[in-house]
Amino acid sequence: MAFLKQKWLLIVFALVCLASVGGTIWGIILGGAVKERIEAVDGIKSQVDRIGNAPANDVTIEYRRTTNARISQENAETEDVALTVQKTNPFYDPIDDSGTLRAPPRTLLIKDVLPEPRTNAHAIGFRTEYIKQFSLLPIKLNARDCPTREEVQREEPFLASGNPEEAKKKWTPWSPEIWAGIGEVEVSDEERTPLDILRDFAPAVAAYKRALGISMYLSNGAFGEHHLVNNDNAPSDVDIWQAQMSLWIQQDIATALARCNEKRAQSLRAAGKPTWVAHMPVKHLKSLAIANQLGSENGPGGGSNTPMDPGFANSMTRINNNNDLFVVPLQLQLVVEAAALPSVLEELCSVGFYTPTNIKYKSIAPNPTQVTYIYGSDPALDVILDLESYFFFKVYGGWIPKDLAEQKVLQTPNCLIEGATGRSGFGGRGRSRGRGRG
Repeated sequence: MAFLKQKWLLIVFALVCLASVGGTIWGIILGGAVKERIEAVDGIKSQVDRIGNAPANDVTIEYRRTTNARISQENAETEDVALTVQKTNPFYDPIDDSGTLRAPPRTLLIKDVLPEPRTNAHAIGFRTEYIKQFSLLPIKLNARDCPTREEVQREEPFLASGNPEEAKKKWTPWSPEIWAGIGEVEVSDEERTPLDILRDFAPAVAAYKRALGISMYLSNGAFGEHHLVNNDNAPSDVDIWQAQMSLWIQQDIATALARCNEKRAQSLRAAGKPTWVAHMPVKHLKSLAIANQLGSENGPGGGSNTPMDPGFANSMTRINNNNDLFVVPLQLQLVVEAAALPSVLEELCSVGFYTPTNIKYKSIAPNPTQVTYIYGSDPALDVILDLESYFFFKVYGGWIPKDLAEQKVLQTPNCLIEGATGRSGFGGRGRSRGRGRG
């Protein structure tokens, strides 16, 4: 097959020639007289000479030229379709009048800020816009973390002193809908059900109120924020590159998870059912870790969040940085509805060039006291998912900073250029998995 792909033009050329003389060859096979065969051979030779020296040669050349042009155009069109998921940004997918999603072209947060910002003000403007767009990630997901201690304490003055251990002892499979009427049921101590106790238990009430207002949970620091937000100086071109690339990755992942939940929400709304986290397929994003493969002046760099031990999964594809693309390993820590895991994987793969390389999961234990995270009554899984993401230079190459481009950092396997030490581009937000690696 590879040979045919490489030699197909030569084969076509030969077939064109043979087509011109094929009838005569058939005559040779059927001819009886030696003289007739000799004359036929002479005729073939004359025809071949004419193909090589006369107007037929111009026809063949034109055929090859037009064929090459057609194939080149078809290849370009095929490549353009294949790269659409990277040439557009699905995070900003407005719906047109026909109800079709129309993702806009993938563009820099600030026009022409890469491969090099024009001025310091230009670079500082990028930081301002980066902070703004980064803050939209939780909004896209309709997500928040579990209630804080202060939020729980605010519930206490309005509630009796519930005893969650009693509720835990009597616990039966829980349904989110039976929470209606928090704090309004008055019964004697002897008649109190586990639900009555939880309705008077501040942590459970705070958790329930939070869960009602969101589609999924998002742990603090689940998306790593680039350190340029903490520096008043103008960010460098490499800092801008790292922040922009990581944001694009985060936007892709957020889009995939949001789409998964929105599909479920549409069916729930059509059935007149509530659309909060207890009913969603994706229930919690604990962390998105990005490997140090976005590049720095010294090689590796730009990663965020620490993956679970033993680290990012080994690649089963054996694809590495080359002249066409660069590779960035990712790791997601999620809680998903058990039955929805295949559809979550499908959405992650369809939003870009993302390939699962490893998956580990375990069942979520029941939560009788209904504190912190409420995942609902359907079986749920705690999932660690490793992905490989591929980014093509035909889309991203024009934005690579000069130093990285000259050293071919992103074309070198694992960004390991000579003398590379690498550096992280990210900072944490109050917990270990939010700190950069490097």
